[in-house]
Amino acid sequence: MPALRPGNPLRELWQVYCDDADYVQKVLRSSVDQEVASASGVFAQSARKRYFVREVPLSGKNATSVQRCKRLGALVDGRDGRVAVPPAKSGLVAMLTAHVLSQEISRKDLQVVVAGHWCYLGCFRRECTGVFSQVWSLINNWGRPSTKRHLPHGVKAEFFLALGLLPLHQFDLRAQLSTMVTASDASETGGAVCWSK
Repeated sequence: MPALRPGNPLRELWQVYCDDADYVQKVLRSSVDQEVASASGVFAQSARKRYFVREVPLSGKNATSVQRCKRLGALVDGRDGRVAVPPAKSGLVAMLTAHVLSQEISRKDLQVVVAGHWCYLGCFRRECTGVFSQVWSLINNWGRPSTKRHLPHGVKAEFFLALGLLPLHQFDLRAQLSTMVTASDASETGGAVCWSK
């Protein structure tokens, strides 16, 4: 690379930074500590070697092996084999939903924010997203955003149902895989589901 100085303009400047390289490994419960340490060590050494060849900067503090961590907003528990919503996020969504339910009248922007949080939680358990029908209909047909409206009974019922399903927003990494592949989608005018034989 040419030196940076006046008269020698820089045409390109590249900085490569690899944020995360997560390595997930399935091990027997009886040998968790030994196997995780040895396998992650081999993986880390291989990654470091490749980064060094390409002159990619590394951060030593990020090279750790853990059984429980928070990744991309989710609690990953390798010991229990579960991925779940962090308690702080669950609490926030529950409080926002309770606030909406406690109001006599509401604004569209508040409905959108709360529904958006529930969409995020749906990433942890897709089946739970099916409780919202009237909420989306109300948001889509609200009219002017500044208009305040009373929430229909059906919308409140869907929010109460969602609160009841809150503990189910997690998934088990050790669950058996199904041989049937399914896909579903929906729009404002209908929905569809298909499955393999």
